Amino acid sequence: DTRITVEGDGRIELAGSPQEDLHDLSRELRLHGNEVFEMGNVFGIGWASLGQQPLHRNDEISMLPKERYSALQDIGDPELMETMTKRLNGVTANLSYTDETNAVAKAQAAFRVLPIVSAIFACSPFENGKLSPFLDARRHCIQHHAPERTGIPPNILDENVSSRDWFLYCINLHVVLVTIAGKTVRPTTTVTVG
Repeated sequence: DTRITVEGDGRIELAGSPQEDLHDLSRELRLHGNEVFEMGNVFGIGWASLGQQPLHRNDEISMLPKERYSALQDIGDPELMETMTKRLNGVTANLSYTDETNAVAKAQAAFRVLPIVSAIFACSPFENGKLSPFLDARRHCIQHHAPERTGIPPNILDENVSSRDWFLYCINLHVVLVTIAGKTVRPTTTVTVG
């Protein structure tokens, strides 16, 4: 169930398979990394495991001709959105749950530990070959490229938060892209659910 795809700027992306625990997920990621580095050795390609490509400006990186990437450039801060689509890397994990109580507990644990994990793995202090004003330029970009899409529900850590609260928060986020029958389109109307 593992797939390797290509991002808009040519970076490879691992879409891992479902795993029982973090140890199995870590093992799959390490195996992928070893294979990538081995192929890099064969073809003379060097790899850097960083959260943000540190050497080149956005205008020095070409994008694949996909409608999706040009549509994203009109959202939020144009320069940060371009940085996100061209130069950011990261690991995303989806957590499964057994019921609403389990889902809320996992979401709250994740939101509590996220600042610590971000600090531990901050690895992007460079921007365009120079020191960035941020310890983690990637995190800054993620938090500021489209503030209307990257917030945290204000009540996520409340004792009585429910999956309904989460759903209402998500459903009221601005929809950026919709893919219908393989074609990416920009929505033209705004719907608010309360």
